[in-house]
Amino acid sequence: MPADQPFAPRDRALYNALWLAEHCFGKTLTNAVFGGTRQALRKRIRDALDERGPGQLRPLDRRSDLDATAFHNLYVSANVPVVLAGAASNWPAASWTPQWIGENYGDDEVLLIAAGPEDIGKASTEPQFTTLAEIVRGMEHGSVKYARFNPLLQRHPELRTQLDVAWLRDHAASFRFSESFQMFLGGKGTTTAVHAAISNNLFVNLYGRKRWRLFSPEFSPVLEPPVERAPYFISVVDVGADERKDDALRIDGFEVILEPGDVLFVPSFWWHWVTNLSGSIGIGYRFFSPYSIGRSSVTQALLTGLSTNPPAWEAKKHRQDFTRIFAQTRRGPA
Repeated sequence: MPADQPFAPRDRALYNALWLAEHCFGKTLTNAVFGGTRQALRKRIRDALDERGPGQLRPLDRRSDLDATAFHNLYVSANVPVVLAGAASNWPAASWTPQWIGENYGDDEVLLIAAGPEDIGKASTEPQFTTLAEIVRGMEHGSVKYARFNPLLQRHPELRTQLDVAWLRDHAASFRFSESFQMFLGGKGTTTAVHAAISNNLFVNLYGRKRWRLFSPEFSPVLEPPVERAPYFISVVDVGADERKDDALRIDGFEVILEPGDVLFVPSFWWHWVTNLSGSIGIGYRFFSPYSIGRSSVTQALLTGLSTNPPAWEAKKHRQDFTRIFAQTRRGPA
């Protein structure tokens, strides 16, 4: 986990308390009662960031020498991200290309969700639909249409046989539940804003190259996500900027470029921003681990459990098709 946090633990605890208060009682009432406290907290955090200077992006560990036991002991139990370099290189799915997906599954419907950095904080728009064939055609012409969290492997479970599912389950937390598979298919330059969620993720990069930036949940007071009562978190902060001069970016994080065949472990509630350096295909294998959830952020676990947009029990019904949840919940800051 990145060290040298830019603010005092007591200020992080106060931020979490105000975060919960706004979630439960609304922004207007929380500001009426704690507005002065919140302003003073923001000033203390800003002053600490000014003293500290620009944050640093460190290379993420790339390991090719770990068995499942060592991976668990060093990274899963510690709730720290890592790349398992080339772990999926020999899987049958490593031969997938966008053209192959378009030719064989092109009629599959895609629900487009507005999750790019330019979309966050704006008023919601009507959901848009396209097909995987249209996504693939657009990739060749610079289209920004991006199939995020696509349920291709839920609709076509035979595709899972081309992944090493036994390997994924062996490398997931020993006590886990509710696994799901999500596909990401997009062209060069498509980007997803910094976000976090309750599930752990073993992200399998099958085709192309992707740049990831990851930040510990300890830094939520700097990313300051708007309260939307949704079962996930998203921030308006542009952590993709090359020059990290803004106060809000004066935190340490990790950066990695995923190559074909790499598998990235993203622990529960870790913030991550992703951009495609080329056309790419990736599969997210998500699972819930009570230990990881509690170790990562009790506050965000409570906020997820208390979500009303939609309620957690309703979101659970759609966990295999996250695009439906995202399209339902996206709106401007509360």
